[in-house]
Amino acid sequence: MMNEMKKNSILIVDDERSNISTLKSILGKEYTIYASSDGEDAIETAEEFEPDIILLDIIMPGMDGYEVITALQASEKTRHIPVIFITGLDNIEAEEKGLALGAVDYIGKPFNSVITKLRVQNNIQLINNFRTLQERTAKLLRLQNSMTSVLASMVENRDKLTGKHIEQTAAFLKILMDAMVKYGVYADQMADWDVDVIVSSSRLHDIGKIAVSDVILNKPGKLTADEYEKMKTHAIEGERIIDDIIAESGENEGFLQNAKIFACSHHERWDGTGYPRGLECAEIPLLGRIMAIPDVYDALVSDRPYKQAFTHERAAEIILEGKGSHFDPLIVDVFLKVGDSFAEVIKQQGFEVEPENAIYDELTGIFNRRFFDESMDRILKSLSRSGSVLSVLMIDVDNFKKYNETYGHSAGDDCLRIVADVLMKGMKRTDDFVARYGGEEFIAVLPATDETGACIVAERLLESIRYRNILHEKSDAADRVTVSIGAITRNVEYNDKTGDFIKQAGEVLQKAKQSGRNRYCFENFRDEAV
Repeated sequence: MMNEMKKNSILIVDDERSNISTLKSILGKEYTIYASSDGEDAIETAEEFEPDIILLDIIMPGMDGYEVITALQASEKTRHIPVIFITGLDNIEAEEKGLALGAVDYIGKPFNSVITKLRVQNNIQLINNFRTLQERTAKLLRLQNSMTSVLASMVENRDKLTGKHIEQTAAFLKILMDAMVKYGVYADQMADWDVDVIVSSSRLHDIGKIAVSDVILNKPGKLTADEYEKMKTHAIEGERIIDDIIAESGENEGFLQNAKIFACSHHERWDGTGYPRGLECAEIPLLGRIMAIPDVYDALVSDRPYKQAFTHERAAEIILEGKGSHFDPLIVDVFLKVGDSFAEVIKQQGFEVEPENAIYDELTGIFNRRFFDESMDRILKSLSRSGSVLSVLMIDVDNFKKYNETYGHSAGDDCLRIVADVLMKGMKRTDDFVARYGGEEFIAVLPATDETGACIVAERLLESIRYRNILHEKSDAADRVTVSIGAITRNVEYNDKTGDFIKQAGEVLQKAKQSGRNRYCFENFRDEAV
């Protein structure tokens, strides 16, 4: 025998047992009935059974009906339960007070069975309709999430280098948007937003990468300028793809519109230097301004072929440095309030950075001192077997302290990033590398490179830095940022230590500084020096 559909339930609260009996006889065949004869018991029963509706007497000893509904409204478990007052009072003021406290209807005493049934039935029907709508909405959301996950997986399966970027950014976005609601940031614009639906649609923000070549998506290193321009097309391509979906499906509702906005605007920058349209400030859709922070944050705390994952602390510093230039200042302020929650996601996902194992410099993204030390040990052992030569270049940014004092530490950090990028691009052979040695000092290692090659590289690096034309009004070497270089070449012997090369390169660097900076000095320490 089939089970009957579960009945809706009603809690009747009245201190008169006869009234409870009458209501049970009227409603008991159609509904599951719970009963309480005082306010305190009613609250406990409501929290335990969570009935679909409560019929509540107003005048009772102890807690009256007004106090009971106030307590029900204050509880997370019971505030959603509709309350119908039952009363013998016949005045407008009593009805107004009850409705103001949250009651949905009134039933008068003595009870009319037909009117009582209809009032309860109408409210129960509203409840059931609302639940049906909730179930359909949840089903639609599950369907959207499934479709989104499939499409997002298509992107991530092609882009092997960005890990779980889509799911991680969605987690960060949810934290950030919930916090914006909590703190009332852009409250008017977000008043009607369904955060869960929006977060689901955000998973399509990189859908345009489907149109980008696998060679570019999976290149194990930094992109060339031309490759980067091609990568940037994924924003417009994403917008086009979702427009095609809207046109084909005939659906133009919020989910797809949100996904389209995410796709085309999450790389715009507050100062107008972003892409694809160079929008600035409030011209950028709010969804794009919000998404910019989770998108950049995830890239910072994740490993890439050209950089080690930054710690949460360093990533947060970079986001703060971008306040008012890359990011909406108000949204950065919210991010800083919930930064710990972002860090917690990192731990839960199992990609928390282990700083002691890092081989990349957090500020510049190039190799760090640790990598230099470990690599030099291997290089010296290898070259000593063949008696080959090694050239080392110690590089220092001229008058960098004055630069920081003049333009600020944030500008100083930007300067070091540019210098590091130029130096890294100046390493043309696969075995050559440059590392940040400390502060404004860098060191380039050129295995099996003789004196002629070392001088060519040193001159190329000097010219490349000058070419960037970074203003430095307080420098005594030039009116722009320059570097001084101490270059050495020497044979590698069995007992050579890294410190030997550092000492000699450092001494030659001092000669370059003493000679006026913005130049390189070279010394040949080979046995067969000329």
